[in-house]
Amino acid sequence: MRIHSIGISILVLVVGCIPAPVSSPTAAVVQDTPTPVMPTVGVTVASATPTATILPSEMPPTTIEPAFQPVTNAPTVGALPALTRPRQDLHLTIIYDNVPPAINDSRLRAEWGFAAWLEYGDQVVLFDTGGDSQVLLANMEALGLDPQAIDVIVLSHEHGDHTEGLWGLLALGIKPPIYLPARFSTSFKQRARAYTEVVEMSDSQEILPGLHTTGQMGTSIIEQGLVIETPLGLVVLTGCAHPGIVQIVRRAQEILPGEIAGDPTRAIAWVVGGFHLMEATSGQIRNIMADLRALGVQRLTATHCTGESAIAAFAADYADYYVSGGVGRVISLPPVPDVTVCAAGCDFATIQAAIDADETVTGTVIGVAEAIHTEEGIVVHKSITIQGEEEQTIVQAHAQPEVSKQRVFAISPGVTVTLRLLTIRHGNPYTDPESGGGVRNDGTLTLDRCIVTANRASAGGGIHSDGTLTLIDSVVEGNASRGGIDHHLECETGGGIKVLSGVTILVNSRVSHNEAMGKGGGFHIACVGRLISINSMINDNYSAQDGGGIFLNGAAELTHTTITANEGKNGGGIYVEGSAEHDVIRGWLAYTGTLIVDNVIRMEKYGAADCFSGDHARVAVNNNNIVGDGDCELTFPEK
Repeated sequence: MRIHSIGISILVLVVGCIPAPVSSPTAAVVQDTPTPVMPTVGVTVASATPTATILPSEMPPTTIEPAFQPVTNAPTVGALPALTRPRQDLHLTIIYDNVPPAINDSRLRAEWGFAAWLEYGDQVVLFDTGGDSQVLLANMEALGLDPQAIDVIVLSHEHGDHTEGLWGLLALGIKPPIYLPARFSTSFKQRARAYTEVVEMSDSQEILPGLHTTGQMGTSIIEQGLVIETPLGLVVLTGCAHPGIVQIVRRAQEILPGEIAGDPTRAIAWVVGGFHLMEATSGQIRNIMADLRALGVQRLTATHCTGESAIAAFAADYADYYVSGGVGRVISLPPVPDVTVCAAGCDFATIQAAIDADETVTGTVIGVAEAIHTEEGIVVHKSITIQGEEEQTIVQAHAQPEVSKQRVFAISPGVTVTLRLLTIRHGNPYTDPESGGGVRNDGTLTLDRCIVTANRASAGGGIHSDGTLTLIDSVVEGNASRGGIDHHLECETGGGIKVLSGVTILVNSRVSHNEAMGKGGGFHIACVGRLISINSMINDNYSAQDGGGIFLNGAAELTHTTITANEGKNGGGIYVEGSAEHDVIRGWLAYTGTLIVDNVIRMEKYGAADCFSGDHARVAVNNNNIVGDGDCELTFPEK
């Protein structure tokens, strides 16, 4: 069975060498088909019982030794702040629906009502219970779902087709807490309390880490929905959407606003459930679709009380980005593999063979099904996802570092690729001055919960990007840019990441313990490159030249970012280069809620350890920053 998925895409344009000093980037439409929808997100749609994916509570530590030792031991700031928690995987199964079953199983019954089974990390949440407990329990049995596994029950609103299945379920003796709107009737709440704890919801609340209620919405019919954080964005789950589906999505964005416009972790990846549009006119439906598009909704599953006409309109308008409902429908974020790669017993023995296969098309998910996979020079020339298993699967160019003469991955121009749950190591394209030891990106690439470590290159020791790059919950650590056979100005720069052009977005990620023999131990941002860092850390990097943490010749926007314990010749934390050559202004920095402290320089005569700004650089210093040394308004001494 083909399972369709598509990777995250975010496009930000930077023209020439004059980065526009704006407060946030603009997300544009990037897609693989001409269908005019918002940026796409990697998902799996299936008709089979899901298996929960249990993620670690935090990013697993890198066990590879750093590829260098700094010349000077940079001081630390005590215990470095931990990254915010990674988002949990979600597997959602519709277990009660009046829409015909999504799979051919005579045991499944379609009855009026709605219920969904959520496996979220290591928790099971039942959202609504349908209108008949016998139908609910029979469908659960057919799908292999055990009522005893339910940890939490959430009820959307007090209509029988969403609540009457509850009583037969509780009669089994299970006692999960029930979260319901406070304005449920007293009689309902009293009856439920005879079985288990009842938690009354008025305002939005996070009932499990990453899983939020919208709080009570509406006037005549009071309803709540769920907003669920996943690695690929937010999922909004509704019962009937009596308060209005557009209003519920807006509430989701109010509950979890992004740090910037286009924040990939706050995009609305999917809206699932009943939309209550049975009596809506075609004009009203068109307006709702336009509003959902404007809100950035990437995928839809409209079911239950949406109505046949509205469902048909959504399906036609969203095309490949619409997925039908029905009992047995499984939605997984992130997706499960279509094909697997391993030394023996899988569909393919190499990743390259899987990529090159005729059956590998846009949206295919390739799973690396072994703990350590050795393969070098992998060229990804199709818009696909390559992912490891629950823990980071190692994909390495060679068993030993600095033996291979090739990088691990090369992302071709014009493709949209996601690499997920991979440790990418031991790349060493020594003869390639363009470089990128672990990954060279010329397309649109997302790294989701990846570790890039122990790679070496002439420039961009870990990653060299000449396209659009997004890192989410990822680590770039212990890489080095040490030059190659062609020593020229741009070699030996960007020990962790070199951004030659395009935008690089760092979300909840870390760049640390990288080394550059040239400029930019952690990052080298070239004149048409742009860095956007959100809730991330850049620490313990080393540069033999300027910019231990970041060498900035392009633009950087830092939000809630920590830059510490980096070392360079000047600008140990950040070096902002300014140049008036050819009337071109280079070097533009803005930062908010950012900590830049305890970095080290070796040029103490007129340098600044934490943040150094050169002539003609533009620095927009926003509020709530702490900068230990240098205020990024300093200039070079007169020659």
